[in-house]
Amino acid sequence: MKRFLNNNDIDLIIDHRSRNHSLREFILKFIIFRTKVIFMIHSMNLGKSFSKNKLLSKFLYNKADCLVSVSKAIEEEIKKVYRLTNVKTIYNPYKKETILRDEIVFERDAYILFFGRLDEESKDVSFLINAYKNSSLPSKGIRLFLLGNGPDKFKLEQLVLKLQMEKIIIFIEHSHNPFPYVRKAIFTVLTSNFEGYPMSIIESLVCETPVVSVDCESGPSEIIINNYNGLLVEKSLDIYTAALDKMISDKELLATCKKNSLKSVQHLSYEYIKKEWEQLINSI
Repeated sequence: MKRFLNNNDIDLIIDHRSRNHSLREFILKFIIFRTKVIFMIHSMNLGKSFSKNKLLSKFLYNKADCLVSVSKAIEEEIKKVYRLTNVKTIYNPYKKETILRDEIVFERDAYILFFGRLDEESKDVSFLINAYKNSSLPSKGIRLFLLGNGPDKFKLEQLVLKLQMEKIIIFIEHSHNPFPYVRKAIFTVLTSNFEGYPMSIIESLVCETPVVSVDCESGPSEIIINNYNGLLVEKSLDIYTAALDKMISDKELLATCKKNSLKSVQHLSYEYIKKEWEQLINSI
């Protein structure tokens, strides 16, 4: 890596890696990375980005050119835990033309949609399944689509079979273009235990599809304005179930959230975020 950096005259490194191995990071920072570096932090789980030794982490990064977090919540947590001040938030951008490219989905039934990684530790899809089961949506003929793959897909399929809901909870294989499904959904859902800055919420709103989300650590509260472009609620099975019912039964609320969806994320467009990156890079 050092030879590559030298031979290609690299001016700046933007480091997206997991950085929790202390010795490796010490070697990289003081021997190999002999240029400007921006360190990215994508998750509220700071153990993926920093050494367990807080003093060592502070030593490694307190004079770094910049640490960039993808949410304000992550930025504040880094400042609190590691006493670092060289942290800045730049949100993940979207490209509207990528999300809204044409593709037809032949799906006539009404449905709500989860799309993302089927990973119980972070996404907690079993919570979503149980909330949906307890809601009025099944009795109204509104199905739940789960679009994606992940380590817990089989476990979740078994839960659906156990609940005898395999005809109304439908698993759809991961797609590189999930957005036709997003556009046709009544609303999308998120029930994560933690996030960084959930692109699925942003992408849903770009598709003018509201979101019903739990207020988990980092992300949703910086995107969703309650009763304006979606619903943001405490992570309680009863409360989230009631939120699903509310979004379905209150037609005026659904229409309002749908109308406001796209304009609520205009500040996250590629063109806007690109300018923030240009300003940062030019300043270091």
